[in-house]
Amino acid sequence: MSNSIIPPRRSASSRGGFTLVELLVVIGIIAVLIAILLPALSRARIQAQNAQCLSNLRELGQAYVMYANDNNGVGVVNATQLTLLPGQTNVDTNAWYTLLAPYLTGSKNMQNNSQMTTYIYLRCPIGYAYQTYGTAPANSWLSTDYGLMDYNVNYNTPFIWAKMSALRPATQWATFFDYYYYPSDSGSIYLSKFETCVETWTRYSNMYRHQQSGVYGINAVFVDGHADLVPTRNPIAAQNSQTAPTPALAQQMFEDLHNNTTVTP
Repeated sequence: MSNSIIPPRRSASSRGGFTLVELLVVIGIIAVLIAILLPALSRARIQAQNAQCLSNLRELGQAYVMYANDNNGVGVVNATQLTLLPGQTNVDTNAWYTLLAPYLTGSKNMQNNSQMTTYIYLRCPIGYAYQTYGTAPANSWLSTDYGLMDYNVNYNTPFIWAKMSALRPATQWATFFDYYYYPSDSGSIYLSKFETCVETWTRYSNMYRHQQSGVYGINAVFVDGHADLVPTRNPIAAQNSQTAPTPALAQQMFEDLHNNTTVTP
């Protein structure tokens, strides 16, 4: 008779599979991890979008300075045209995003907006233009998410703009900032345009589209080159679509981005 030992039969629970209880525990742990990680991932995404927007603005700010250095210290002079002039191929030949294109692309020969590849600097990751036009060439006011502050010395006399040396302290004068163009809007931005921006929730919320530590604000680059988020003074209105922005906010927005003193040549 053989003395070999017959190994015991393995039960179903010892075959390497999961029991229902074990499976539920694993699912519960995964759910907890997701609940912990999602807010962190959301914050990281918001921070990345904010960083990209600020990077775009810094590029625009540097282009503004380089343009001024080539034009007797005067910042980019924005003009809005509705009809073509002799020899022009685009009505926005004198738009700021056309004038700054050579300083953004490194090409001094770029004159036609249809050839522009500067959209990467003109669109905020969460701005209306980016959501609408994506990576299409920037060839209209609606295709940019940033506005240029108007520092015209005399609003009744076009092209008389202040020199950069007059914008002091340089840390308090914004050059470009988050903006939301609508179909009938164009050109550089001044106080009356801020007033129209706060008349509708859509425009107001699209300007105050970034947030930092839960506070909404406008990203802006200033004459000295630094870019930062300028928080709203009315956080409730910025986060609640049921709260209509008041006209007083227009003056606040203007003052926050602009030293609010007399501009001289």
